[in-house]
Amino acid sequence: MAAAIGIPVPDLTGLAARHGGQFPRAYVIDVIVGRQEVPAHGTCEMPVWSERFGTGSGLVASFYARRRDELVADHLATLQRD
Repeated sequence: MAAAIGIPVPDLTGLAARHGGQFPRAYVIDVIVGRQEVPAHGTCEMPVWSERFGTGSGLVASFYARRRDELVADHLATLQRD
C-alpha cells in the first residue's frame, strides 16, 4: 500500500465532469461497497463481518447498509460542480 499512499486525494466534486457530465451513481456505490477496485483501497479480502458472525436480522441490516451507501452517493451528487 505504500505506493498508493502517495496518490493525491481525488476531487470528488468533479466526478460528473470526468464521466461525460453525468454523475456516475452506480459506479460510486460500487466503489463504496468494494465491487469496483480502487488501488488506494487495497484488496477486497476483508471478510464481510455480518456473514462471518451472523446477525439476527441480516436482511434488514443489509437493506439499511445499502440505503446508507445510496445516501452517500446522493450526497456526493449534490457536491458536483458545473
